[in-house]
Amino acid sequence: MGKKRRAAGILTAVLAAAALLSACAAEETDAPSDTPEPEGAGFVYVPEYSRLPDCEWASCAALCGERLLLGGAEGAEPMLYSAPLTGGEPERFEGFEAAPTPEGAEGSGSICGLCATPDGGFAAVERSFASFPAEEPEGETASATSTDIAPVYESCESYILHIYDSSGDERAAKDISELLDGDGAGVTGCAADAAGYIYLCLSDGSALVFDRGGGFVSRALGDGAFTGLVALGDGVYGVTADDAGTYLLPIDPVNGSAGEAELTLPAGAQVLSSGTERSLLWSDGERLMALADDETEPETLLYWTDAGVDAAFLSWLGQNAEGDILCLVHDADGLWLLRLVSTPASELAADCAAVVQDRVSVYLEEQS
Repeated sequence: MGKKRRAAGILTAVLAAAALLSACAAEETDAPSDTPEPEGAGFVYVPEYSRLPDCEWASCAALCGERLLLGGAEGAEPMLYSAPLTGGEPERFEGFEAAPTPEGAEGSGSICGLCATPDGGFAAVERSFASFPAEEPEGETASATSTDIAPVYESCESYILHIYDSSGDERAAKDISELLDGDGAGVTGCAADAAGYIYLCLSDGSALVFDRGGGFVSRALGDGAFTGLVALGDGVYGVTADDAGTYLLPIDPVNGSAGEAELTLPAGAQVLSSGTERSLLWSDGERLMALADDETEPETLLYWTDAGVDAAFLSWLGQNAEGDILCLVHDADGLWLLRLVSTPASELAADCAAVVQDRVSVYLEEQS
């Protein structure tokens, strides 16, 4: 996988340089124009790959400053790790303490939601599950031996909202299990708005809203079931979808109401994320797409195959303050952090020319 990805990176560089040279040739022959180039023109995304060892268990992620938070479960144990954006060994986040397992019970757990908060901290949702042998009613005796009947177990499931400040200290830990109605609904996503409200997407299609201290505020419902949440601007939007498109509905955190769709994306938009240079990023299954502020037409940033990525295994997207786009990709070799570095095409052309020259020199030596 690493060799294929490095080869894809070189191929991307060669193609970008060729495009740049074509553009330069066009500039030499075309008449001067007073029309300014669009913002970001002359930049390309160069892929850099970092394997995140022993993190195959990660099922959710959040960008928090200069580190990437990873949440999930390894075996029966909930896991919360922090990884540098520039590569390196992920480290266990020491500030997380899992919910205790009741005495005499067998327990398991996971981190099922993560999001950064505007004060530099983050929120994490822990799912805790425990099972234990059921007590026999008084006065009843088994009519068969213990080997003839299967043991009966009782179980309980709980969800805890953990809120951390910018220093990594836990500010609050709230058991929110009762708010999930006991109907089997689970937490599937997490987002925070500029005011510090924390939103949790549930598998029943609704969303719960909490204040910065973990106090319950409202339950939000849309015209259709929410399939996810995305933070845009100062607010959080619920995502709904049908065969005609993907819709982003603004959520009022206090009233728990979702407005009319303010953005409509093509059907099949996946892994939605807010960006820094562009307001919204997503995958359409073949391409990395973006939508700039005040624009109505999406822009293709790259084809995933040009970066050596199978989009079916893309699990998360984000963008840092420098404009680099970050992706998490699972494959047979484990979990990879793909960093698409925004690079001036002129620099890439020079690097590519050196690579081509080196390859030609090697070829000529082999032929002599």
